Amino acid sequence: MNLKQYFEELKRRHVVKAGIAYLVVAWLITQVLSIIIPAFELSPSLLKTFIIILTVGFPIWLIFSWIYDLTPDGLKKTEDIEFDAEVSAKKNVKLNRIIIGALSIAVILLVYNQFRLTDSFETEMAAVTKVDDRNSIAILPFANMSSDDDNAFFTEGMHEDVLNKLAGIKELKVIARTSVLPYRNYEGSLDSLGNKLGVKYILEGSVRRFENQLKISINLIEASSGISLWSNSYNRTIDNVFKLQSEIAQEITQTLKTTLSPKENNNLNAVPTKVIDAYDNFVKARNILNGYYNVEDLNKAMDYLKTAVEYDSNFAEGWGLLANAYSELYEYSLDFDDKSVSVKAKLNADEALAKLEALDSDNVYTLRAKGYYQNMVLEDPIAALQSFDKALEAFPNDSSTLMYQAIIYMYLSQPEKSLENMEKAYAIDNQNGMVRLYLKMGYTYSRQYEKLIQLIKVYYKEDPEKTHYEVEMNYYQFLVDGKISSFTAIENAIANLNITDRCNLRVVKDNKMVVAMFNEDFNSYIDNWLGTWDSHHKDHGNWSCPQIINDELNQANLMLKNNRAEEANQILAQAIEAVERPINEMSMCVYNKAVYGPKLDYLSGNKEFAKEKFYKDLPRVMNLTKYPRGSVERRVLLETADMVVPQDVYNIYKQVSSKPSSLVGLETVCANPWIYSNLLKDENFMAEVKQDGRFVDFLKINNFL
Repeated sequence: MNLKQYFEELKRRHVVKAGIAYLVVAWLITQVLSIIIPAFELSPSLLKTFIIILTVGFPIWLIFSWIYDLTPDGLKKTEDIEFDAEVSAKKNVKLNRIIIGALSIAVILLVYNQFRLTDSFETEMAAVTKVDDRNSIAILPFANMSSDDDNAFFTEGMHEDVLNKLAGIKELKVIARTSVLPYRNYEGSLDSLGNKLGVKYILEGSVRRFENQLKISINLIEASSGISLWSNSYNRTIDNVFKLQSEIAQEITQTLKTTLSPKENNNLNAVPTKVIDAYDNFVKARNILNGYYNVEDLNKAMDYLKTAVEYDSNFAEGWGLLANAYSELYEYSLDFDDKSVSVKAKLNADEALAKLEALDSDNVYTLRAKGYYQNMVLEDPIAALQSFDKALEAFPNDSSTLMYQAIIYMYLSQPEKSLENMEKAYAIDNQNGMVRLYLKMGYTYSRQYEKLIQLIKVYYKEDPEKTHYEVEMNYYQFLVDGKISSFTAIENAIANLNITDRCNLRVVKDNKMVVAMFNEDFNSYIDNWLGTWDSHHKDHGNWSCPQIINDELNQANLMLKNNRAEEANQILAQAIEAVERPINEMSMCVYNKAVYGPKLDYLSGNKEFAKEKFYKDLPRVMNLTKYPRGSVERRVLLETADMVVPQDVYNIYKQVSSKPSSLVGLETVCANPWIYSNLLKDENFMAEVKQDGRFVDFLKINNFL
């Protein structure tokens, strides 16, 4: 049989169409199963099993189609059948109908899945960020058109000051500076940018400064249509810069038909200083303080500010920023060996505040500075909240003050008020890394995992290359429902990870531990992840990071249980060395070393001494409120209790989990049974698990229940 005859025979026996029909039906089956399996909480492995069966069945089906044929008289061998053109045509029609019908159903399923996923995601996204009903505006960074690059600081100052004038208007929602900075020289769709930032209007501008001359161009655009609503160019001398800022702000409010109160109108027209040299030094200092990370930068900024107020001793905004800087220096310097630094910082902060009070006690800069001073220096969070409340009345779009208040509320164990403030900050500053981080932390500390999942979905949509977000989403979904299918989703997400960034790798470290332990693959996990903690210490500038030390101790415990004593002892030696490092109080993940000391002593063989130390420190940790250390310390305390004093672990669990801001709950214990192995043996806790209903099947299948 030549090749042509072979193909003719394939056609006569309907093998090709039978193969196509098989593939279409097989694909349809997998689509149906992908919907049914999660809906009925069946094992995800069923889908894999069906795919394998269907794959193996395909060549068998082709061979069957070659050998046999379906006739009106039943199934017969093709070679025994006399060819009938009419019967063959009817069979062709049947196969065509099967293919078309299956494809039609497949298209319907695809459309259904697309709309189901899209609607779900968009609904969740709308709960986190949306275009405000008020007049809302994003002021993009102004372009520096000056020939002298040294004037870039002036352009940034103009941008921030126009933004700040508008941010003091209650009828306006003004996106914070930190969220618009990434869109410097933005050339994309304004409609898309408006949706991302949650605004109706976009303001663009450029600044050219040459000697004493100043030229500014402004364009106000409706984001959804791209239509320019108002534009203008201004040619002024540098002496008129503040009047110009007010003029721009006034024209924008008029275009947006914004009603101003008398106080808001006065604020728009206020002139902070008439001395340009004072303003230049102030702007340079503010630019540093907007992104400083060390004491050297802080001191450099203060030098500029001291020069600014020397030029103009009545410059309230300069004194306010200087008072803030001294308050921060005071808090920084408390751990310095040289105690004179903190003493001098407090005296200077006192002097700056006194000057502010004399100038204007109700000025927003005075109120802000008082809030920082009261919290950082006086350690009076209640008074600080009152000052910040007054500051927000005058400056409602101040995301940094909202965030600072949120931290204080968390410190005071008021997570609801903390989250309310953080959500307000996110609405006007959703591209600010610190706002995004603290909002995530807030949802985590209050165990509002559904909202946390929604937030992470937004982050993931913005940056789909960061696949660790997918791991996080699935992990928190697992905490929400405790389903086997949710845990399997974590496994699948980890298997699809494609990240090399060390920070993002650490995000999924604990989740990898979860999967490794349940798959009895602990040794492989250790071999791949040993050294993560060293890199973390380096990222912290060799600060002592007790959260990582605690991870090391948990890992050492598991190593001892897995007959890897030599490596466990190496980790313990590293942990002992880390415990002796100075603790950086500015780190959000730092807590008292006495908390993890008992665990270290226990693993080192000093079990009775560990118990003594544990009970001694227990009351202090339970009563600690400082954010976020209180929540973190209590979590570590419970982990330590499970190891050191298992007879009391359930009682301690009840105390820890009942705190308003807690990292520990039934769900986090059930998700980490190797850490809370003794708590899971407690009859009272297991009764809670059974009554709750989550994690029951999961713990049973993994032999924990």
